Amino acid sequence: MSTLDVLGVVGTWVAVLLAVIALAGILPAYLLYQRSRTDRYLAFDEIDDKYGTSLSRGYELLPGKRFFRKEFFLECTKAPDFNQIEIRRDLTFFLRKDAYSLTGWVNFANILRFYKANLSSNGKIHVVQQEALLPVHRGWLLLLGLVDRYCSRESRPDLGLLIDEAKTDDMDAAGPMAIYGLSGIVDHVSRSVQSSFDDESPREAPVERVRFRMHSADHMATLGTKFPKDDISVATLFFLYLGYVPGANQSLYFLQVPKQSDVWVTENPRNEEERKEDIHLVWSLQRIEDHQIPLHHKRLAREVGVKFGIINRLHVDFVGELVDSTRQKELQNCLISKEPTAERYFLVKSERNKRSWMHRSDLHCILFSLLRLRCCSQSFLFGLDLSDGNSLFRRIFNSGWLVQSITRAVAVFTDFDLQGEKEEALRMAMSKTLERASDGENRSRWSRRLMERCVELDNLLDQCFPCSSPAMQAISILYMLEKPFRRYFNKTDAAADAVRKLDILLKPNAEQICLPSINETVGGKNFFFDFRRVFSGPGFDGNTIKEQLPYSQAIIACLKGHLRMAMWDMVLPAKPFSRMYTKLPSVFHMDTQQLLSEEISDTSDSSSDLRPQEPVIVQGEVMTIEETWESDGEGHQVLSRPNAIDIDASSESGSASRSESSAPSISSRRNLHHTS
Repeated sequence: MSTLDVLGVVGTWVAVLLAVIALAGILPAYLLYQRSRTDRYLAFDEIDDKYGTSLSRGYELLPGKRFFRKEFFLECTKAPDFNQIEIRRDLTFFLRKDAYSLTGWVNFANILRFYKANLSSNGKIHVVQQEALLPVHRGWLLLLGLVDRYCSRESRPDLGLLIDEAKTDDMDAAGPMAIYGLSGIVDHVSRSVQSSFDDESPREAPVERVRFRMHSADHMATLGTKFPKDDISVATLFFLYLGYVPGANQSLYFLQVPKQSDVWVTENPRNEEERKEDIHLVWSLQRIEDHQIPLHHKRLAREVGVKFGIINRLHVDFVGELVDSTRQKELQNCLISKEPTAERYFLVKSERNKRSWMHRSDLHCILFSLLRLRCCSQSFLFGLDLSDGNSLFRRIFNSGWLVQSITRAVAVFTDFDLQGEKEEALRMAMSKTLERASDGENRSRWSRRLMERCVELDNLLDQCFPCSSPAMQAISILYMLEKPFRRYFNKTDAAADAVRKLDILLKPNAEQICLPSINETVGGKNFFFDFRRVFSGPGFDGNTIKEQLPYSQAIIACLKGHLRMAMWDMVLPAKPFSRMYTKLPSVFHMDTQQLLSEEISDTSDSSSDLRPQEPVIVQGEVMTIEETWESDGEGHQVLSRPNAIDIDASSESGSASRSESSAPSISSRRNLHHTS
């Protein structure tokens, strides 16, 4: 082989080598470029996650394009187990700069992550039309709704904000069915909107979407310090959401009022209008079996791993006659008694010739459960409509005149040997509560400040006085139940020395509490109280209860009961959240967008940045709104807000301080396109 042939072969191989080298340099870049044009890449590129909690930053291998990004998406497609979850709000993450994500589901995932919800980070993302959607089991939304008290705008006009926080303009972009909670705003996107962009790709089936707009990062960081660490347990919040009141020994009370007319028509087909004699209906607590639990309650409880304990529910015990001769005699005694408060039956409802009665023992047990229920300044969602005039608590409670109850308690302070710091804290708490308390017969209405101050005062009473003693609890229960009992203390002068020297006589074995006579206008009264059933059951020893309770301690016990009535009147209805929740499939998709209404457009200058902005909370005082509770004609509680200027009915009165430079509306990330 000649030299030229050798050089030719060498040159050929050198050319091949150079071609391979060139191809090796171009091919990866080409493949990366092609990858950057896929729907998945474009969807991931739209995810705003500056701290890599769900998606790492990866490596910038092409100008402005990052690859090899690690995924830490939460696995939310499996139902949560509420018995295994204990919410702990470790929200220091939101103190970081730019902790607020412009992607809705990233904020949702971060909240669950920093609430310590025990979720793994091996989940998957569903990409639809270049959008990355997070699949979420609806149980996780239920969890967030319970712990952050999500409700309608009408029921909580504070929109979930803390005291002295003002709303931002984009909050008004939420749809009419949106719900508001401590962590943000949730809106279910209707199916017609979901499928609006699916016409381009008919192979993609429409997906159920929920949009989540978190409150500001500053709000979330503050929430971590403001919210009590000993919140109501998740399982208890769940039962309250369904309308069950937790009792002793893991029992539950389901207090849906029986339908009296249905029972009467069934048992007596004659026209009720023609009846002239009185109709007596008796409600009682009856233990129900597993198959008697409402199916939707059982299904939901099974979904989130919660088991029902012993359930006692209200039902019509009899119509016209009692099968139990003892109870029949007790009712007859009550009808003819000149001192009905000392008898065993309580008149719950009376209309025309129909009367509804309930055994006082049952009511004592229910109210004892309310006393034992842990309270929180953010209240809770309750599944029964308390605004309905037929509601059991609506028939019993009257949280008005709270000012007078607190004033009486202040008058007896000198009768107790309180330490200086405790007395000062108690006086301060009472003074703050007086600023917001009702000075008339109107019931308490939802107010962040009043609820917070009632809870603070309630806790201080437990710390300073033996409020958990059976004697004081019995007084609290009677104050909540019996109108004559409340009237007795309203008529007495707590500041008078002669009155404060009186003792309340408790007779456990006789099942009575006796109020002493004070003067000609305020005579003594006897009240029935079932000590044995409420406190200790079969092994009850009446001698363990103090037989004489000083008047001053009774005044404190009355205030304790009054605070519980006020806090119960301020519970949040569960219906708005339930209405949204029941429409969702088992697994829905959390949207990237935070914009809560498709019709909202950006009215800012076209030259300005179109990227959505973090909502800005304007600090300062918020103007007061005159609010009243009204009925919408269907038995639901509706908040009427005439002359509404801002969002908190409980805020300090004064001039509004909303900034003129309020935050712009959040824009849709679908409007952002990266050119390749």
